Order: sequence, then C-alpha cells, then structure tokens
Amino acid sequence: MLIKVNPPDFSENDYLRVVWSNFFEYLFPASGNIKIKTGETTYYKSAENKSQLYAHFPNTSKIIGFKIDLRLLLRLNSRDIDICAGEIASHDGDSKIIDDEGKLNRESKDILDNLISIIPQNQSNVSMGWSVQICGSSCFFGGIHLNPDGLYIKFPKF
Repeated sequence: MLIKVNPPDFSENDYLRVVWSNFFEYLFPASGNIKIKTGETTYYKSAENKSQLYAHFPNTSKIIGFKIDLRLLLRLNSRDIDICAGEIASHDGDSKIIDDEGKLNRESKDILDNLISIIPQNQSNVSMGWSVQICGSSCFFGGIHLNPDGLYIKFPKF
C-alpha cells in the first residue's frame, strides 16, 4: 500500500487512439459538419496573434502558433472554422496540466476572437471559444466568453 507503483507507460497518442477517438467520433461522425483534426496542428490565427505580440523582435515571420493535440473544426461553405482546441496528457503532472491549460486558454480566446469577427454582430454575444483538456481517462470541457465590458471569462462546462 505504501509502495509507489508507476502507472502504465501510455503516450498521449495512445490515450487519444484507444480511449478518446471513439468518443469524439461518436459525438462528431464523419458525415456531420464537425471535423476532428489531431496530431500537433497549429491554428493560423494563433500564429498571427503571436506574431503581433512579438512584432518588435527580429524574424517574426518564423513564429508559429501553439501546437495543439486536438482541434474541432466547423465545416461551413467549404471553409473550416476552428471551434475547439484540445490538449492531451498521459499523466497529471502539475506543470504539464497548468501549461496545457494556459495554452488552451490562449487558443480558445483566439477561436472566440475569430468567431466574433465572422458572426453577425447581433449574434456574437453568444459566441464561445471551446477547449477540452484530457488527462488519461479524464476529460474537462471549458469555454471562454467575452463579457460586455471586454473581459474574457473562462467557464467550466463539463
């Protein structure tokens, strides 16, 4: 009971492939308008915003956005629109979880900003940038909303 036992050595990809891909495929079947993208991809708006943030440094053309493990894209009029960013961790080490949450907060803010820019203004107040944080067999959904005062607020969802 007092002997520390190391957890099985599963990678982030193992958890996604074995546990979570079936869940997401069930929620968002290939025949629907939500596309699942996996494998350390980047969101172009994230790269644009990061370049603006570091504009006073040399070589900003080489800046890339955060690499995200999982993205959900809305297919609309032959266009893919990011609606959710996800990170996967195989173990719940404090620094990994905190780093991932910070990255997801930034990514979901960028998603929300893009949605607000393309949705009619009278409907943009209900927009939300979604995030999903997966750690082993646990999953946490959250969303970022822009309040009327211009403050970004993160809400835990599920």
